[in-house]
Amino acid sequence: MSSIDEIPYSETVYVVGVSWRENFSYLNVLLGDQKERLYVPAAGLRMSFKVEQEKPQRCLGYTRRSHQDITYVACKNAPESGRLCGSCNKSDRIQSANLHQAHRREMALMEPSIKQYLEHPHRLYVAIFRDGSTKVGTTRGANGGQRLVEQGAWFAHYIALATNGFEIRELEDLLTDAIGLKQAVNSTRKVMGHMQPLEDEILQIKLSDIQSAAHDVLDVRWSDTVTPLNVGWSNPASALTTWTRTAKYPLPLDAGTHNFEIDSMIGRLAGMNRLGFPQTLIADLYPLFGQPLQFGDYEADGISIQEALF
Repeated sequence: MSSIDEIPYSETVYVVGVSWRENFSYLNVLLGDQKERLYVPAAGLRMSFKVEQEKPQRCLGYTRRSHQDITYVACKNAPESGRLCGSCNKSDRIQSANLHQAHRREMALMEPSIKQYLEHPHRLYVAIFRDGSTKVGTTRGANGGQRLVEQGAWFAHYIALATNGFEIRELEDLLTDAIGLKQAVNSTRKVMGHMQPLEDEILQIKLSDIQSAAHDVLDVRWSDTVTPLNVGWSNPASALTTWTRTAKYPLPLDAGTHNFEIDSMIGRLAGMNRLGFPQTLIADLYPLFGQPLQFGDYEADGISIQEALF
C-alpha cells in the first residue's frame, strides 16, 4: 500500500475511490497516466482544486477477487458509459455476477478465483442507516467491520457465521424473501439520513427488532457449518460531534473550483469544513471519481449558508 500525505499540485489527479484500513479512510488517487494507486489519508486533507473539464475523464478500473484478497486493476482509458470503459465494465459485471450469484451456480462452471474467494468464512449482518433504512449483507472473514464502515452503516449486528460464502449468501436471500430486508441502500438515502437523522435510540430499537425477526427465520438453518452470532457494531463516526450539525454541500463536485477540508468520512460521504460555515457540509464524493483535477491554491466558487441549508 503506497501512501502520500497530500495531493501534489504538479500533475492531473484522478480520485478513483475511497478505501478503509482499520477504521481510517483514504482517498484512492492516480496521478497523470500512472497506474499505481496511491492512498491519501482523508481526515484533515485540504481539497483545493478545479475540475479541468477540457481534459477527458479516466476509467475507474475494477477490483478482482482471488483466494487471498481483492486486487485493484487500474485503467488508462476514458469511460465509455458511466465511470468505466467497455472492457472494465464487462470485467466488473462478470465479477459481480459471479460473486452474487455464486450460490445459485454449479461449482464446475464457476470462475476459480471467485470459488476460492468464497471458500473463506463469511458473516451475515443486518445494518441500519441514520434515516432508518435497513439492509442485510455479507462480509468475508470472521472478525473486523471494514465492510460496514465502507458502506456507511450507522449501527449493525452480526447474526451468523458460515464456513464459506456460498451458504451465507443463501441465508442473505432467505432473509430478503422472508422479512423483506433489502440488500442495498442508495447513496441519496445515506446523505439525507445525516441531514435529518433519527435518534440513535430509535435506530437501535428498530435494529434489535430486525435482529430478532432474522434469528426466528434462521433458527432452522443452524448446523455444523452455520452458527449464530450476537455481535453489535457501531460506526466510529457515531462518537464524533462532526456529524451532529450538518448541511448538504450545495455545489456540484464534477465542475468548477472547490476549497474545503475533509474532517471525517462515513463510507464515501465526506464531512467537510469550510470557512464561514458553522455546520459540517456533507457530500457524496462519487461525482468526483474519475474527473481530471488540478490541485492548487484556488478560491472556491461562491456559495451561501442559505444554499447549504436549502
